[in-house]
Amino acid sequence: MRGTEVGRTLPTVSSGLSSGLPSGLSSGSAPGAPAGALEAFPFPLTTSPVPSPGDGVAGGRSGDADTFLPHVVAWNLTRRCNLSCAHCYISAGSWHEAASELPTDACRRILDELLEVNPNPMLILSGGEPLLREDLETLARHASDGGATVVVGTNGTRLTDARIQSLMEAGVKGVAVSVDSLDPAYHDRFRHGTGALEDTLAAVDRLREHRLDFVVQTSLTRGNRGELSRLAEWSAERGALSFNLYFL
Repeated sequence: MRGTEVGRTLPTVSSGLSSGLPSGLSSGSAPGAPAGALEAFPFPLTTSPVPSPGDGVAGGRSGDADTFLPHVVAWNLTRRCNLSCAHCYISAGSWHEAASELPTDACRRILDELLEVNPNPMLILSGGEPLLREDLETLARHASDGGATVVVGTNGTRLTDARIQSLMEAGVKGVAVSVDSLDPAYHDRFRHGTGALEDTLAAVDRLREHRLDFVVQTSLTRGNRGELSRLAEWSAERGALSFNLYFL
């Protein structure tokens, strides 16, 4: 979720490539998309090197691990999820149990250790589906009170008005919502959840109504490569700070 950071400063399309776009996209169009599709995006296009500057030892660079300063920290709080996405790198799903997760007090101690190293990181609380943790707001508040900029990565299906309000009250500054297609048949099949897209689109509208900053995240696949322009346009229309594009 490295691309989320750019949403703090300006609207952008962000991608996680080491040296620009892959060959199929370098001309400014996705395979199957109209020529010049990327140039037509309603956000400026930026790419994130991998490893990124500042990744230090953790990114494969030489240096002293003892002096490495984490500026952006993504923490997968749970492997539980109400969906079962085809591309999930931690195989999250409903079969995982809360008993396997770190308890609240242990999470607080880890947050304290992180904030000792860097008092002002960007902290991305994700999963799995982090909204399944009942203590999410407790942890977000603990980190926010300690100086972290806290954002939450979610599939969006559980973002009710009440939950958005509680996240904001806990100091959460933004939300990253995953939308892989505007076609319900594809999105729901890819994420193995009937009605998932409908719920997520409704959540995006709620975020806008509550004026909680959000970014839209899309993983590029053969099934959605022809939708990139429309997805970016839709993201801009809904008020997203950025459209983050990821490559599998």
